[in-house]
Amino acid sequence: VRRMRQVYAQRIAVLKTAADKHFSGVLEVKHSSAGIRTLGWLKTWESDRDAAQQAQGLGLEVKPLSMFTMKYEQPPALMLGFAGCNPAELRRGVSVLAKALRLR
Repeated sequence: VRRMRQVYAQRIAVLKTAADKHFSGVLEVKHSSAGIRTLGWLKTWESDRDAAQQAQGLGLEVKPLSMFTMKYEQPPALMLGFAGCNPAELRRGVSVLAKALRLR
């Protein structure tokens, strides 16, 4: 468990660093101190479902936060998984997601 926590800590750090570089003003990725996913809060999209669909069109597996909420409305956000990706895959995914979010 300790080893996996270290691996996930490294991966979220890579994701956060890449996101801060590519998503200025578009998506704010929160640092996750635990878990295998984090949220990216959309700054320029009103619909996280539309943003997720755009990203999925480029081959990314992201889920809109609204898919998991029923009673309380949340600001638009994307659920981003990082545990199953190595650092190179995370950097590539951030690059593709940045392209997807700027395509509308």
